[in-house]
Amino acid sequence: MGQTTSSPPTQPSSTQHKKYEFRANPKFISRNTELLCSGANHCGELGLANEQEKFKTTFVHCDTPPKLKFVVGGGAFSFIVTDDNRIFSTGLNDYGVLGIDDDVEEIHEFRQLKVPSGNISCISSGYFHCCMIIDNTLYGVGDTSNGRLGIPSSTAIKKFTKIADDIQRVSCGGLHTMVLSNGVVHGCGSNAFGQISLDPEYTSIDALELTKVYIPTEEKIQKIACGLYHTLVLTERGDLYACGHNVFGQCSLRVQNTKLFTRVHFTVPIMSIYAGNYHTAVITRDNDLFMSGNNCSGQLGLNDLNDRPELVHVGLKAIDVCITLAQHTMINTIDRGLYVSGWNSHAPLGLGHINNVQQFTYTGVKNVLAMGCGSGHSLVVVENGFEYAITGMKHQTRLCDVSVNFS
Repeated sequence: MGQTTSSPPTQPSSTQHKKYEFRANPKFISRNTELLCSGANHCGELGLANEQEKFKTTFVHCDTPPKLKFVVGGGAFSFIVTDDNRIFSTGLNDYGVLGIDDDVEEIHEFRQLKVPSGNISCISSGYFHCCMIIDNTLYGVGDTSNGRLGIPSSTAIKKFTKIADDIQRVSCGGLHTMVLSNGVVHGCGSNAFGQISLDPEYTSIDALELTKVYIPTEEKIQKIACGLYHTLVLTERGDLYACGHNVFGQCSLRVQNTKLFTRVHFTVPIMSIYAGNYHTAVITRDNDLFMSGNNCSGQLGLNDLNDRPELVHVGLKAIDVCITLAQHTMINTIDRGLYVSGWNSHAPLGLGHINNVQQFTYTGVKNVLAMGCGSGHSLVVVENGFEYAITGMKHQTRLCDVSVNFS
């Protein structure tokens, strides 16, 4: 797999710009990060305050962008979290997942949410639910079906609501949620494919409240990752365990499905784990990237469309991966360059076209700090810049200045 290099994109000339007013809270000003977005925007998931479904490649310029630490993409919505622990959302509001406590169907610009004060240390989303951790307290919002929020409710939760204390990590899957508390894993939601790994004596298909899961090891767990219907956990020693749906090999186990966590036989200690729709990525302690599972759109970046039932070496040195509930993959390499591969029908890869990509391709984006991806869009935070890039559904290009209103 060839790695390519690219010089930074040429800045658009002033004659190409169409000016709009930028409105922002003065407290929001920072010159240390920039937000890049790509992909579908039909529900406002890019937060451009643009209610017209005109998907095109656009460079959005602002001299005072917000300083961001987290970005998260859901099915057709987005969350961003600032360094001063404010959280904003935009996009489709099915089941009240935006947390705005409003029945509006969708919003097309980032809106600040009212949440308890404190340090937001983790945020994760499924298609219709989202969870975050503030000062080790877990909060959730959105669809409560199958018990995926661990809240005994038959109706959707439309604002972030407290779920549990003493939680350090959370990961949301398609229909389930997993949390980590002092090295012990608990889960809630659908267990139809064994993705929660409930004790065999547990008779219900769904876990309506957070329930301790079965893992055949006495080691403490340090990381968790939920795919659509499968789950990964990583021990302190670097051992990987997987459970759930495995038809495409996303659990890296040679069985179709596994309803209990099973150790993945992998000889190299693992540092980080990531779970997508039906594929998986891991980064070793030497920063080597391995992937497995579904490859129907080229999301494994192996220059073919063949699924991989076991973890295979990709050939990139990586420090982070983003494949959250999506069929495309984003890689932050050790030199902090952004590489992408996979499904691209709505241009979430941000390459200026709408063709699927089977091999990891350098986007020209450097200094990547954080990434998030939804089902058809992507979000990237980069360091030291003032320009926002938004890539839309069509491959025509027009350069202009557009306001982003963080209301």
